[in-house]
Amino acid sequence: AISAEDCRAFFSAPLPQTRMIDPLPELGRDVAKLILCLAGINTVDLYELKKKDYHDGVIGYRRAKTRKARTDDAYIEMRVEPIIQPIVDKYLADEADPYLFTFHKRFCDSDSFNANVNTGIKQVCKAMEIPKHERYCAYTFRHTWGTIAQNDCDANLYEVAFGMNHS
Repeated sequence: AISAEDCRAFFSAPLPQTRMIDPLPELGRDVAKLILCLAGINTVDLYELKKKDYHDGVIGYRRAKTRKARTDDAYIEMRVEPIIQPIVDKYLADEADPYLFTFHKRFCDSDSFNANVNTGIKQVCKAMEIPKHERYCAYTFRHTWGTIAQNDCDANLYEVAFGMNHS
C-alpha cells in the first residue's frame, strides 16, 4: 500500500508521452483510480463486468477469485461515486455489447488486461522517477484502499474485510 499523499501524487502526475492511440499510462492510471474508488475491485472483475451488473449507479457482481468457494457467491455491491463517473463513462461499452466496459475489445482476456494495466501504472511511476523496486501495480491500489480505510478513515478490520469482499 502507499500513502494518501503518494496516491494523490500518482493521480496528479503528468502522463508520459507516447505515440499510441490508446496509451497504456492513461489506461493504467484510470484503472488504478477505479480500483481505489471501487473498494479495491480486482482487474479481473472490472474486465468481466456485464451491463446487467450496473443499475442505478450501483455495481453488483460476484468476485471471480472467490465466487465458487463461498455460499454467498462472493457477491458485493458498491456505488459509483461522482468522482469516478467520468472514467466509468469513458470506458463504457456500446448498448449492444453485453460487457459493461470496452476492455474486452482491446485485450484478449483478463490476464492480458491486468498485465497491460500494470505496465501502464509502472510507466507512470517511471515518469515520476519512482525507483524500479518501488513502482506500483494494480494490487497497490487495492491494498491502499484497505490501508487508508483503516488508518485514515477509522474503519475497523471487519469493515475493511467486508469492503474488500473477504469472508
